[in-house]
Amino acid sequence: MQGVAEAHAALSFIRTTIEYQGTDGYDMVITRHTTRTIRDRGAYFGLVAPTDQERETRGMVIHRVSGGKIVEEWSATSGAPLLEALTQDIRERERVDHELQVARDIQLASLPEGVPTLEDWQIAPTASLPGRWEETSTSSTS
Repeated sequence: MQGVAEAHAALSFIRTTIEYQGTDGYDMVITRHTTRTIRDRGAYFGLVAPTDQERETRGMVIHRVSGGKIVEEWSATSGAPLLEALTQDIRERERVDHELQVARDIQLASLPEGVPTLEDWQIAPTASLPGRWEETSTSSTS
């Protein structure tokens, strides 16, 4: 139930089409399905950011039914396209993180090692009116 809730939190569009469904006449139901999703709400299972792309997954499920209830399930899906998309997303995130680290390193390398001192500078107080600029000369002209 938690996995379904996490998927619904990340997906705004989920449509499953049953391609085939049959029974063995006793207690097994076999279903072949195609599911289409759009991941645009949040990180998918906390791993990958939204892409706004539609994905298609095909799968088969076998249910064993007893007393009108599903008591066992076996399933297989074509997870390769999803894993490929997740791998691409992770590589892109790693590339961006690397580029940001290079930019940080460049910025740090360009900063001075210490706070520069202002030798031979004197700050002289001036009497100025608010909103008015006055120049003060520290050199003497004799």
